Amino acid sequence: MKLRFYKIGSLREDNEQGIIVGPMILLPSHDKVDRKLPDSKYRGPFESQRSWLLAVAKGQLDLGRERPFLGEDLQKMQDIIQDIEESILIVDHASHCKIGLEHVDLNLTNVLVDPDFPTEITGVIDWEGARTAPMWAIQPHFFDRTRKMMEVDKQELHAFAYELVRHRVSGWNAGGREPGVALRTLLRRAQERHEHDSALEDAILSLTKMSLQLDEERLRRKVAVREESPDATTPRSIPTRRARDDRDSELPH
Repeated sequence: MKLRFYKIGSLREDNEQGIIVGPMILLPSHDKVDRKLPDSKYRGPFESQRSWLLAVAKGQLDLGRERPFLGEDLQKMQDIIQDIEESILIVDHASHCKIGLEHVDLNLTNVLVDPDFPTEITGVIDWEGARTAPMWAIQPHFFDRTRKMMEVDKQELHAFAYELVRHRVSGWNAGGREPGVALRTLLRRAQERHEHDSALEDAILSLTKMSLQLDEERLRRKVAVREESPDATTPRSIPTRRARDDRDSELPH
């Protein structure tokens, strides 16, 4: 089944219209004090990405928000609201702004595989809080919770997974790069409501981009080496269901 989304919110089933995008359903708060849900009239569904970003910046999607913004917090909120309203990067029909379905906690702990054939995915769980969102905002980190793996290995695997997905989903690929990076910075500022990034934060962002570029280049080189010397570099393959069926068919009965 292929669905096309034109609003930002959460999916629900309607008796007459089938699957539709409704008001955003938020993950429950783990805070023992602030548990109040935001007002339902502010939770969408949002007709445009700008209106969604503005709702985030105004705190209208915050859990437990009961008091108004004051002083420095109010100024920060007003600054980010102005930046969102004036941004020329938010173009709803652009490829990086296409709306897709986001699993907000997509990592290896929520992916089920066949125990005998671990390359075959049998299901994905933990869909509460799933939403529709623009492609530039959907950037899962599949290996963040892999505790026994070194950080450099996580980055390499993430770059590899990114390469696999980006060739199949053009909108997601466009969202992962500029202007998607700038839009995610805008979203982060809306969520945190802080002023423009400092010089240190700019330097960290620049180093992060450089690191990702190096990871991608290293991955391309590894692929090139494997193509040149497949026998020497191809790892032991994991048996697939088809391979087992073919092997079983060759056995005498």
